[in-house]
Amino acid sequence: MPRKELRKAVQALADFIDYAVDAVTDAATQTQVECSKTLAAMLLSLDTASGRLVPDQDYGNRVLKLEKQLRQIAAKGMRESIAAYMGSFTTIQDRNVALQRTYGAIEVEASKLLPARKFVLEQATNYLSEAGIARQFIQPAKYLLMQQVVTGASITEAQKMLERWAAGELTDGKRTAGRPTPNLQRYATQLARDTVYQYNGTIQDIIRKEYGLTHFIYAGGVVGDSRPLCRRLVGSDDSIAFADLPALLNAYPQGIIPGTTAQNFQVYRGGYNCQHICYPVKAPEVTK
Repeated sequence: MPRKELRKAVQALADFIDYAVDAVTDAATQTQVECSKTLAAMLLSLDTASGRLVPDQDYGNRVLKLEKQLRQIAAKGMRESIAAYMGSFTTIQDRNVALQRTYGAIEVEASKLLPARKFVLEQATNYLSEAGIARQFIQPAKYLLMQQVVTGASITEAQKMLERWAAGELTDGKRTAGRPTPNLQRYATQLARDTVYQYNGTIQDIIRKEYGLTHFIYAGGVVGDSRPLCRRLVGSDDSIAFADLPALLNAYPQGIIPGTTAQNFQVYRGGYNCQHICYPVKAPEVTK
């Protein structure tokens, strides 16, 4: 098999996946800006005394109005990119089938991949739909503002808190009474990336098991914070045996998801936010 051509084709698949995620990131970034402006304006409209928010003011109706505004902004800003992202799953499935046909002489039955598609679409719909974004992003943002009011924070303190939120610094809950408060760009990007790459990995794992593929090539770029395991695998010119994965996982454990094994490595790969593909191939003596 022309290994260099296969690597280029797998890299093209990774590029397509990244393009779908980047579209979500771009939309989420702009939506985050608009939501931040709305929250900042709401903050300045609240009652204050001596530069501090009045804890017992009647802000219920204004908070309801704020939530409605944030929902409208998120729906308008994210709907198109999410629709395109969801549509990419069909293309990913088709490309995997075509790659195995072209480079492995394997005719994959698409029907065998449908369970993976159904599961991931349900997951993506749950978290990236308008309802999911409202639950995971808008509600925490609304509570963040309410917390500033009920604690009688100063306007300056509240503004700084909103700035930290906009910068994605409140995901651990340490400054927000234990309530993680992600910004939309970070929330949507990581969720979109993890979901689509795990979907791709699940498809390839089904193919591996169904057609007895014993080796893999590891494709994707290497950046400054790439995990040691990913660097090691991407740097290999030859295919790697799945049987060698336990030793590799022990040798390079940094950053991998706890519980990652040779059996689920195609799905989890290097860990959360990993942008690599573990593509299954036949044994070297067959594929070279």
